[in-house]
Amino acid sequence: MNKIFKLNNIIETALENAIDETGEIVNEQALCLWENAVESKNEILLSIACEVKNIEAESEALKNTIETLSERKKIAENKIKRIKAFLTLQLKPGDKLKDERVQIGWRKSVATVIDKSAPAPEKVDPKYTKTKIEFSLTQIKELLEAGDEISWAKLQENQNIQIK
Repeated sequence: MNKIFKLNNIIETALENAIDETGEIVNEQALCLWENAVESKNEILLSIACEVKNIEAESEALKNTIETLSERKKIAENKIKRIKAFLTLQLKPGDKLKDERVQIGWRKSVATVIDKSAPAPEKVDPKYTKTKIEFSLTQIKELLEAGDEISWAKLQENQNIQIK
């Protein structure tokens, strides 16, 4: 990155020395230096863009690996549940089994169970529910585009770099 800043300085200085206020070329050597510096800068920028593409490809590969591993994890967790359910059916609560490799035992737990006849969460006292309130960016954008004025929101146009 430091090379880019140096090249920017060289480009600026060379251009100032190569062309006068009227736009005429007054120094061929400075113009040649300017062209070479611009070319070098462009090569560096293209190399950086290639690196971005490589990192994007790696990121996509990692995403795919995560998805594959997540699927495998879910399969393994479901298998564990099925096997534990089978063991639960085969043993009486409180029975214990063990050998030098493994031990099967029981522990008590308390779970909260909501009946199917319970009212909808919106219809009960708020102390029994969780609510996450956040802005609907899509809805706000549609309203702003339709001409509504929202004093605390605006549409902002961005220029995002695209590397292909």
